[in-house]
Amino acid sequence: MYGFRLCWHILDRIIYTYLLYALCGDPTVMKENDIRFCKALQLTNMLRYYAKDLRINHCYLLPSMLEGYSLTPQDLLSTGSASRVLVVIQELARYTLAQFRDAIDYILAIRCLAVRLRQACLWPIMIGLEPLLLLRGSTS
Repeated sequence: MYGFRLCWHILDRIIYTYLLYALCGDPTVMKENDIRFCKALQLTNMLRYYAKDLRINHCYLLPSMLEGYSLTPQDLLSTGSASRVLVVIQELARYTLAQFRDAIDYILAIRCLAVRLRQACLWPIMIGLEPLLLLRGSTS
């Protein structure tokens, strides 16, 4: 009985591996861009909830990035430094958009026949671009 289960486990693993390679296109392009895809999604969430997080004393901006603009985490709550903070946020939005461009390359590396997989990867990008576009045009 144990050997039968092991056999099915191995068979499942073989089928999974085969399907993975059948659906994925160029693995080098995907490997290069999968981390950027994840970064884009994480940065989008960070930027989307930036103000709410600050109100509960959570700041996900790196101190090294803030130092480049002569800011401290305490300055982020100050209305007097809002223009400098906006520059940092817009820079992060531009960086995130660049990460999304690489995410598109990731999706294009998936084989054309894997329409549902492509669509599943495309939805988070479409949802994530809206707040970035709003941030990009923001003046306050």
